[in-house]
Amino acid sequence: MRKQERSQRGFALVEIIIAIGVLAVVSMFILEMFVRAANMSQRARDKDNACFEAQTVLALYRETPPVQGRATLTASGRSAAQPTPGVWTFYYDDAWRPVAAAPDAGFTLTLTSAPGADAEAFSAGVWEELSVTVTKNDPYLLEKRLRGPILTLTTGLYRSREEVGR
Repeated sequence: MRKQERSQRGFALVEIIIAIGVLAVVSMFILEMFVRAANMSQRARDKDNACFEAQTVLALYRETPPVQGRATLTASGRSAAQPTPGVWTFYYDDAWRPVAAAPDAGFTLTLTSAPGADAEAFSAGVWEELSVTVTKNDPYLLEKRLRGPILTLTTGLYRSREEVGR
């Protein structure tokens, strides 16, 4: 009769504690995988949005007639001052809405325009090299540091002498 009582008693407290500990360790690894997957998904969305905004800003620049000492690019809620010649900076919040100041910005888009290396070869016009760099201002979840630009685009723009002379 004593043997029957002993086999029906169930699990010992030590066995339950060990099982909970193993479950906790496995759960930590699974949780980390979910966080990494969420970060990868967010990075992909940010890169997609950065590409869209970069193309929009490049189109805005191409459509804007060149003016010596141009100070501002503005269109569709996007506005950027030109703190240094040939450089415009746009700021966006974490939902990719344009914001006016850097402290509110989750992302920074910088458009740089420079005379092309072969500018002298184009006697009928002007060649510009355009570069767009998009950076995230805060690290992603569980990351300790920023990884650098999330997007860099480089392209060229040719303008005829008539366009430049406007």
